[in-house]
Amino acid sequence: MASNKIVTLDDLHVLLLNLNAKVDLTQTTLTEFKQELMNVGNRTNNLEKENIALKVKVFELDHKLRNNSIVVFGLENQLNCVDALTFLSSKLEINLGLQDFNFINLFTSKNNKKILKIDFLYNLKKSQVLKNLNKLKDSHIFVAEDLNPQDQLLHKELRKHLNTGKKNGLKIFIKNNRLCVNNKKYTLEELNTNPDILASLSIISRPPTSEGLTQSSSSSGPSSNPQDLDKITDRLRNKDKRQLQRK
Repeated sequence: MASNKIVTLDDLHVLLLNLNAKVDLTQTTLTEFKQELMNVGNRTNNLEKENIALKVKVFELDHKLRNNSIVVFGLENQLNCVDALTFLSSKLEINLGLQDFNFINLFTSKNNKKILKIDFLYNLKKSQVLKNLNKLKDSHIFVAEDLNPQDQLLHKELRKHLNTGKKNGLKIFIKNNRLCVNNKKYTLEELNTNPDILASLSIISRPPTSEGLTQSSSSSGPSSNPQDLDKITDRLRNKDKRQLQRK
C-alpha cells in the first residue's frame, strides 16, 4: 500500500519557488529569443538595402556601358565582321574603322539572323551613325541603341504611343526614354495616365481642311440662298418705283 505523504506548508512554498524559477527562466529565454529575432530582422533589412543599392549601381553601370553601343539587324547571313562594317559604312556614307570601336561582336540570333553589336570608343561616332540612319530607309537594315531589358520593355510601350502619334501626323520620336512631341517630353507614366495627350496635340497641330475653309468663307460672305436674292430684288424694284413716283 502506498503511504500517504503529508504535504506541509513548507513543501508547497518550495514547490512554488521552483515553479517561479522555471517561469523566470522561460521568460528570460523568450526575451533573448525575441531580441535575437529583432537582430536577424535588422540584419535582413540592412542586406535588402545593400542589395537594392547594388542593383542600382549595376543598372547604372550597365546603362553607362551600353551608352556608346548600337545593334544592327537585317544583315546578310554570309557576312563576317569586316564585310558587315564595310557594308554599313557604304550605306551610311560614314568612314567606320577599327580605330572607332571598343569591340565588335557578330552573332546569330535564335531565329538564325545575323546581329552586329558595335561598341564605339567615343559617343560622337555613335551620334554620327544615328544621324545618318535616314539613309537606311529603303533598305532591310535596322539600327537600334543597345538597351538593357528594362529599357527594352519601356521602349516597346513607348513605340505604341509613337505609332499612334505618327498616324495622327505628329512629328514625334523617342529620346532618353521619353516621347518627344512639339518640343515637349513625356514619360510613359504621363502618357498612360493621360491617354488623351496625343489626341489633343494632334488637334492643335492639324492644319484646317479645305472643307472648313469653304464653310467659313461661305458663312462670312453674302448669302447665296435664292429666296434671299428674290427679297433683295423686290426691295430694289420697290425703291425704283418710289423714286419714279416722286419725279
